Amino acid sequence: MLFITLAAGNAVVKHTNVDTFIVLRALTPIPSAFLECCFLGEPRPKPASWLGLFVVVLGAVCYAFTDRGIAVSGASWGALFLVMMPLSGVFMRRVIT
Repeated sequence: MLFITLAAGNAVVKHTNVDTFIVLRALTPIPSAFLECCFLGEPRPKPASWLGLFVVVLGAVCYAFTDRGIAVSGASWGALFLVMMPLSGVFMRRVIT
């Protein structure tokens, strides 16, 4: 799973731009929070935590739009990265603990 995540991340950078990768990477804590609640029994994040996550996402999106913009040419790689990154992180955490 980790190798798929790495390959998808490299493909995102290859087929889009770094700004798109930054935005995708900033989005990954959101699905990770849901997966941790469902599969690891973690408590739901507090509203202040959600606000912090969305501020990070908003900052990344603003950065991308002011620089070169978000490229949608590698959307399939981006979707694969956005699915696999949280899954691999939660899976590794489950295996380790």
